[in-house]
Amino acid sequence: MECLWHLFPRGWTCTDPPDLDNGYAYVEHDNLLRAVRQKNQVLAQKLSESNKQHLADSEKIHRLNQLFHQARDDASTRERSHRRELGDLYHRLNSIQMTQDRVSDDQILEQMHRLHQKLDNWIKTCFKDQDKLAAALEPTADGFPRTRPQRHAWVQSCISGWIHQSVFAPYLPGLPGDHFDWFCGNVEVGVQESCPEATLQTWRVATSSAIEYLGENNRNETIDNILAVVECHFGSASSLEPESRNQRLREILERCAVFKYTLSRQPDRFSFDWCQAGDLFAADSMTAVSGDGEEVRLCLWPGLLKRTISGDEEILERQLVWTMKEPEY
Repeated sequence: MECLWHLFPRGWTCTDPPDLDNGYAYVEHDNLLRAVRQKNQVLAQKLSESNKQHLADSEKIHRLNQLFHQARDDASTRERSHRRELGDLYHRLNSIQMTQDRVSDDQILEQMHRLHQKLDNWIKTCFKDQDKLAAALEPTADGFPRTRPQRHAWVQSCISGWIHQSVFAPYLPGLPGDHFDWFCGNVEVGVQESCPEATLQTWRVATSSAIEYLGENNRNETIDNILAVVECHFGSASSLEPESRNQRLREILERCAVFKYTLSRQPDRFSFDWCQAGDLFAADSMTAVSGDGEEVRLCLWPGLLKRTISGDEEILERQLVWTMKEPEY
């Protein structure tokens, strides 16, 4: 028989040759090869499609990464720009705020005179009945006060003294006690001695604003206490209803507190001066509205001292006093 091994597909071995007498072996083998080839073609096609999809996905991911990084960079750029703009706005706002808080000496004097005038008008409106007022006041050994102006001056001296003690004299109205007043004063000295002038001014404005905001309850309590003392001493002598006169006086006291806050935010330092009955009259620091002597009988309204950044001190407003003659022994 002629050798036909070269007609068989590769992979067949001589150790297990096909049965040449069985024609079905060739058919099965051929079918098997076709099935394998078809399967391989399908797998190859799927592999090709998978590779193409992988390349497409990789390209898409790469593009998305580029977009993400670009978006992140753009966001960072916008954030930095926003922060710069916000910082500029805050700086401008602070500058405007500090500029708005600054007032001239003439404006300060105008506000102080207006406060005194409002208190004077309140007294003249509330205490028109001189018989009631005379009954509410206990005269001194020399019969003072005996006239309408003297009685009004007496009431004004008392109320102004309470305002000075509770609003003008403390470091700032609204602090809960003397220890906080002492502490804030010492902190300011420390900032002044260890920091530049601009830092000191910023600290003053920030501290004043914070105390004004946080100390509202304490400030209202201080005003309520003054109203209660005024009502206790002079309520029976008033010609107006308690609610009406207390509301008007409360507005004056609140304006006094605002005036104190305004002064605390100035580059220069301001303090109030208050003399006592019996002090010698000093023409350089006092203005006598009435009286006939060399001694202070009543202080009607405090004076205002100004200390500049350089340390110079001047009397911006003199105390308003009522004088009397020295007693003869």
